[in-house]
Amino acid sequence: RPGRKLYRVAKIAELDRDTWARLLEREDFAVVSFYPSTARWLKETFSVDVPYVPLGLDPRAYGPATGEDGNILSIIHSYADRGWHYAEWKEATDGLPTLHVDHLNPEQPVFEYADLQRVLRRARLYLHDGEQEYTITLIEAMMTGLPLVSFRIPGIERYVEHGVNGFVGESAREIREHCRLLLADEDLARRMGAASRAKAEREFAEERWIRQWREILTAWCRAS
Repeated sequence: RPGRKLYRVAKIAELDRDTWARLLEREDFAVVSFYPSTARWLKETFSVDVPYVPLGLDPRAYGPATGEDGNILSIIHSYADRGWHYAEWKEATDGLPTLHVDHLNPEQPVFEYADLQRVLRRARLYLHDGEQEYTITLIEAMMTGLPLVSFRIPGIERYVEHGVNGFVGESAREIREHCRLLLADEDLARRMGAASRAKAEREFAEERWIRQWREILTAWCRAS
């Protein structure tokens, strides 16, 4: 259609390389990236600077974390089908108090948004896995004030600072050790959770997100 268009992209694989090349050559398209790695790849591959706008959440809508359920929480839909580190996740959590929420699993009870916020507040820690970097649930766990444990995936160090707001593990054994430590040490979990919350407020607050988008959309509309 005529007129300028804005494409908010997440993963590099959303388009093949040739389609990326054609899109970036067009003057009627502006691209904004959801992931820093995508923005970096576009710069390295096509010498094009693409704005990176991370998620923004309202800090008032999350927390405080209580940890009262004393469990490991993962919120990942279709985990077994998607693979990733699912086998290692099962090994790491075997026998430990764990809640895995899969909102696409018809055998699970329905978790409304309020239910997700409740289980986030009550968990002792959030165990993360993914295809790359982060999901919105990881940021929600941070904003709630949970310590994080994550498998080693591309870009995760931007969100999980090892030894500060959580731990990154290379194997099921390491992940299990990190989880057991946080389950056993409530004070450590509380300190790391506070570091997660502080980091989320600094880097993923809604106010910053709104400001960035206003600047981008203002420039985009003027160019139209």
